[in-house]
Amino acid sequence: MGLVFLFSVSSCDLFDLDINTDPNNPATVSPALLLNNVQVDGIAGLVGNFNTTGMGFTVQTDASDNFFFNNQSWNGTWNGAYTGPLKDLDELIKLVEVDASGDGKPDQPRYLGIAQILKAYMFSVMVDMWGDIPYSEAFQGNATPQNKTPKYDDDAAIYADCLTLLDNAIANLALPSPSAAAGDLIYPTASTQAANWTRAAKALKLKLLLQT
Repeated sequence: MGLVFLFSVSSCDLFDLDINTDPNNPATVSPALLLNNVQVDGIAGLVGNFNTTGMGFTVQTDASDNFFFNNQSWNGTWNGAYTGPLKDLDELIKLVEVDASGDGKPDQPRYLGIAQILKAYMFSVMVDMWGDIPYSEAFQGNATPQNKTPKYDDDAAIYADCLTLLDNAIANLALPSPSAAAGDLIYPTASTQAANWTRAAKALKLKLLLQT
């Protein structure tokens, strides 16, 4: 019996295991997965934390920190936003703004328009909460050259760029798209996706203009 087991084991290639490939950390990722993760982590985490705290300020509900704010209260929210959904959003925009055809238009305008709206929304919420924040030099930690100490941009300048992002998003959503943006949890219906996101962009633009 022992010999049978020995030969059966030796007949298998036990060393043909691709142990250097981690399926949980792929080298490349699809726009659909990035968009999905941005919406789940960004809105549920980043915006959810702000909304809960805002209600705590107005005594609508008890905030998670029970009003004991200190200079470390926002460390988790801040670090989680920049290393999580906002980083994914930056990678998504770089991925889908490529103009491989050379016609001056992005190859995936639907994804790009949605990503630009989400970027304007999330960063405007952060500006409302904190004022000046890293923006133009953010997400360059793995760039060449590296920049691990991004400057803090003026909050008014960030708002102005968010308005530009929304104008660009509306224009991109009006372009013919090869397909709907898969992975969209907010407006998943393909036939109305572009129209719904366009309305969202215009509503957000009005909000930012009123706050400006």
